[in-house]
Amino acid sequence: MNENVTPKDGFGKKLRAQFMAGIIVVVPVAATVLILVWVFNSIDGILQPGVERVVGHTIPGVGFGVTVVLIYITGVVARNVIGKRLIKYSQSVMNRLHAGGAGGVPPERHAGHRFHHQRDNG
Repeated sequence: MNENVTPKDGFGKKLRAQFMAGIIVVVPVAATVLILVWVFNSIDGILQPGVERVVGHTIPGVGFGVTVVLIYITGVVARNVIGKRLIKYSQSVMNRLHAGGAGGVPPERHAGHRFHHQRDNG
């Protein structure tokens, strides 16, 4: 038995692991908040002079509203592009499985393939 190991060592490892887990969560969240605040302020700074000229006064929340719409549009585009790629990938995997057989079994000996022919012929 190692005499140098004390109960503190286990506590220290656990404390470090929990601290690192906290950092892994907090840093991306804080970065996201900072980026969103920057985007909001930038858009607000760009749009408010135009809004003031058109309406006669500034409208609080214009930058926020435009930021929300931009995030939504980005999500729609990303989901459609990624979704189409996932569908193409899954279809290519299914085509390879069908062409090469399942689990190395030639398609003509695959049980599902035989069943499919029996259904078609019968």
